[in-house]
Amino acid sequence: MWVRYVLLPIASVVAVVRVEVTPAMAPAPRADAALSRGFFADLRTHELEMRDRAAQDFPTDPWSRDDAFHAYEGGRMEDLAKKRRAPMTDVLAAVDDGMRSMHGRRDADMTPFVPPCHPRPDY
Repeated sequence: MWVRYVLLPIASVVAVVRVEVTPAMAPAPRADAALSRGFFADLRTHELEMRDRAAQDFPTDPWSRDDAFHAYEGGRMEDLAKKRRAPMTDVLAAVDDGMRSMHGRRDADMTPFVPPCHPRPDY
């Protein structure tokens, strides 16, 4: 019975000491301007492919199609961040900067609006 009264404080002390003496992980290096442009260019290159895949998933529902596209896009961004060992915030900032740099010059596949959400038809 006395073991549980001794074991918990000892385990707590060991955990606190371990946290205090373990060195902090170095932050991931920030993406430079060229790498950021590369993130945006990669997403632009694969945008039609991801939109086509989303259209196959939801052929009659524009909102769900757009939602599926953004899920594919998010997965692609996560893969880019892991592959280049960059923080996800840098990939998101690169996409944001890339979209803003277009200054209204949108391609046919870049839609700046969200389709209205309607009840989804049964599939």
